[in-house]
Amino acid sequence: TEGYRKEEDILGGFIEEECILGDGVMVTKEAFRGALRMWLEAREYRPISDRALKPDMLRKGFTEHRDGTAGVWHWCGVKLRTRWDVVVDDAKVRR
Repeated sequence: TEGYRKEEDILGGFIEEECILGDGVMVTKEAFRGALRMWLEAREYRPISDRALKPDMLRKGFTEHRDGTAGVWHWCGVKLRTRWDVVVDDAKVRR
């Protein structure tokens, strides 16, 4: 069922809790993997391999971008939430 699928979407849970989505935002793949790894460990989930992560991210509509020929790889359309983002969200709620 749809509810079960959503419940079992561990990557989706991470993205919902720890990320901001939008046009023009991106995160390095290294930073994304590191944050995901820590989030999984804190919840005692099994790690998601890089091999499994890429198709899941592409299926969710994110794209890849590389800076130059030997540059850093990014996920586009997603960024990690920062403390500043949380402060801004809290200020919006209080209005």
